[in-house]
Parts: sequence; structure tokens; C-alpha cells
Amino acid sequence: MTRSDVATCCLWVAFALVGMVWVATRYRHNFYYYDEWKMIDDTNDSWLGIFDGFQGHLESLSFIVYRLQRTLSGLDSHEIVYFTFMVSLAALQLSVAALLRRLGVPMLIALVIATVVTYFGPGAQGMSWEFMLGINFALAFSFLAGFVAVGDHRARRNAFMIAGLLVLAFFADSGVAIFGAVFVGILVVALWPVPLAVRALALPAIAHVAWLLFGQEQIGITTSFDKTFTLANRLVLYSFAGLAGGGENHSVLYGGLADPTIPMNPAKIGVIVFVFAIGCVVWGRARRRLSRVIVVTLISGFVTVVTAAFLIAWKRAFLILPSSLFGSRYLQWLAVFLVVAFVPAITAALRTDSQRSNRVIAAVAVIAMVGVFALNFATLRPARKFNEAWADGTRLEVSQVVSVLTTGCGPDARPDSRAEPSNLSPQITVRLMRELLADGSLVRTSDVVPPPEVVKAVCDRER
Repeated sequence: MTRSDVATCCLWVAFALVGMVWVATRYRHNFYYYDEWKMIDDTNDSWLGIFDGFQGHLESLSFIVYRLQRTLSGLDSHEIVYFTFMVSLAALQLSVAALLRRLGVPMLIALVIATVVTYFGPGAQGMSWEFMLGINFALAFSFLAGFVAVGDHRARRNAFMIAGLLVLAFFADSGVAIFGAVFVGILVVALWPVPLAVRALALPAIAHVAWLLFGQEQIGITTSFDKTFTLANRLVLYSFAGLAGGGENHSVLYGGLADPTIPMNPAKIGVIVFVFAIGCVVWGRARRRLSRVIVVTLISGFVTVVTAAFLIAWKRAFLILPSSLFGSRYLQWLAVFLVVAFVPAITAALRTDSQRSNRVIAAVAVIAMVGVFALNFATLRPARKFNEAWADGTRLEVSQVVSVLTTGCGPDARPDSRAEPSNLSPQITVRLMRELLADGSLVRTSDVVPPPEVVKAVCDRER
């Protein structure tokens, strides 16, 4: 390797490590909460639970990680889960950067933009809740499959690599993997010979169809078309806005009103960014700067964004208001596909015949994206604060329940296995806590004095 090669490798590793270290600094502020306890409960049975599904999704990778945490290290800590979460973020970051780089985006720009969209303030839940590890890996495997799909080598071995990566994405999170399958599927169908395309897509397609037909039932609650359409277009526009640093942290979930990062409605910012992106594409097309691969990637990425927005809205519009979107993981999912769709096309459109001009444009782009990253802190902080407060509150509730079960309910009562003593995480039951204490996954302690309402919630139902 030349010195340049070594410097390049060090740069890629440095970007990944800095992000991981940054997330690692929040370790003490995180703990299992809400859906994580359902996953922990699932791992309390046999290993066959790996195929049971979780709220309509197959999440085999998360099942393995949480099972290893419970059996190897216990649940009083969460280092195995959290380290895997950190690795999942690095995998997403580097897979996006690698795909952008292969599509002609300069290396530093690719790394900076991949960092912005991985540690994405408007979608901060993806980098602040450890339970997102399966989703992060599903996206990473999908973009690695896209990396292979847009390459020049289209052979049987590469087709099997795409199939394997899409299947890994399916096992990481079958729901988000559908978006990756749409993205990669369009790339392969448009760019590859039919026999190789069949080899690349047949197995992932069979897996997804089989899960939809025979797997765990999907969430079936829907609402009116108006609410669904409104949420879908806000998902797209707010994702565009977030890529320009435009957002608000006024969601009722995150603690009251606050000034927007840019003094303009984020939906309007999204429209402006969208028009700018389309304008660059049209200009690049008119100048014959866009290769067939870049055009296909643009189409596949944007089709995936529209598909994902309507699927998410169809399943979640009954629950989520557009005003509650900032900080939501859904914005990150769309933003990352917007990046891989538009950034290569915009890069090709703005590229000139002058190396000096290209360096200036690249420098301006890097500075602009660093500015976007800084602006997005305004939406990152309240979202992270919300998640960490939920985790800390659940940690306290768990310690209180453990204390009650350790000291006992007294002569007039006994624990009710059906009781749900946690206000923040109703997935926590007395039955689950007793099972985890019995197998040593939780350590018995009486250091915490539980309030009377917790004692009553645990003990008063059975006499």
C-alpha cells in the first residue's frame, strides 16, 4: 500500500471510530426501555424464538444480541447490546459512504454526508435508542448490496453476494429490509442481465413473500386517506429539510415549544431543497453529465423514498402526528435513501472540467454539510434527552420492582405474575422480572426503597 492508501484507510476508520466514541459517551444515560423488554421476554424461551417475529417484523439479529446479553453478561448492564448498536451505526455510515464513493462522489464529501445522515438530528432516534441496531444493520446490508449492484463486475458470484446481503438485511429487520429490497431490486433489474438478476433477487423475494404470508401478523390499524397522505408528504419534505439543516423541535414528545433551526416552515424548506435537487438533475441531464448508473440509482432511490413514506404513513398515521415527527427514526430512513439517490446526480451535474473549480466546489460542499450537521443539533438534543429520560425512568422502575421481589410482599400478599408495575414500559411484568431473577439475568437487591404505589402494583392483586 502507498502512503495515500494508508491515509485513505485511516480516514475511513477515523470517521467510523469518532462516531462510535461519540455514541459511547452516552452509555451511562441509556438502559432498556419499552419494546426492548418485549424482546428480552422473547429471548427467555428457546432459541426457536429467533423466527417468531416482533410486532410483524422478523428481527433475528436483535434476538441473538439480546439473548447473548441476557445469558453472558446479565441485564443489570447492557454493554453487549450497546456495543452492537455502536457497530451498527458505523456499518450504516461506511456502507452509505462506500456506495456514494462508487457512484463518483469525492471521498471526503461521501464520508461527511454519510456521517450527517447516520447521526441525523431530525431522525435522532436512530442514533440514541440502542434497539435500532437491527434496523441500522438492515440498512447497511442493503446499501452494501447496492454497492455490489452498481459495480462494473456483474458475474454469478456478485449476484450471490447481493442475494446474501439482502437476506442478511431481511434477518436484521424484515420491515426496513423491504425498502432496501426495492432499492436494490430496481438497480439489479435495470442494470443486470436477466439470468443474473434472477439469481440475485429470487431468494430475498421468496423470503419476504413467505414472511408476509406465513410470518407474524402485521400491524393492521389504518386511518383516513387524508391523514395518511399528509403524514407521507411530511415524511418526505421533512427529510429533505433535515438534509439542509431545517427542522423544529416543537414536538409534544420532546418537551414544549422551541425555535426552528431555520426560521421557516420545514415543509417549505423541504420543497425548496427538492426543487434545487431536481434542478441540478435536469441541468446535469441537459449537459449529458449523468451516466446510466447514476440515473438508475436516482430513480431507484426516489421510488424507494416514496414507497417507504406511504408504507410508513399507512401503518402509522393513526398514531403519529406530523408535528411529532422531528427526532423520529422514520425521517432518517427516508433521508438516507434521498442521499444515495440525489447526491451522486448532483455531484455529477456540478462537476466541471477544471480541477481547481472542482476542489472549490468540494470544499464548499463539505463546509455546507458540516453546517447542516451543526444545525441539526437543535433537533438532536431534545430527541436524545427524551429517549434518555425514558431509559433512566425505566431503570429506576426496574430497580424498584426488583427490590420488592427481593424483600417480599409481606405476610398478607404475594407477587402477582400478571401485574405490569412499570408506567414507562408496560412490557415489563412481574412474571418476567421473577424469571430474570431466577435465572440470574438480574441481580437481587434491596438497595432501592420502592414507593408504596410500586409495592401495591407488584403485590396487591393476589392474596
